[in-house]
Amino acid sequence: MKKNMCLFERISKVGIGSFFLLMAIGLMLSGLTVFPIFGFLFAFPVLLVSIYFFGAHLNQSCQIEDESTLDAT
Repeated sequence: MKKNMCLFERISKVGIGSFFLLMAIGLMLSGLTVFPIFGFLFAFPVLLVSIYFFGAHLNQSCQIEDESTLDAT
């Protein structure tokens, strides 16, 4: 039952990270084609935000649960 409590947090973490990753890719493509300076200027920070969200830690209860499931295997 506790696993279901963390499911929304994990899905939202991956969803937000994916959104920013797609946004960074779009800005990089626009940097290549339309806005050479501004596209890359904005793409790099957005890419860093995406990496941050993919690597963000879950809250304390989900973090403990995740470690205990890894130890059980």
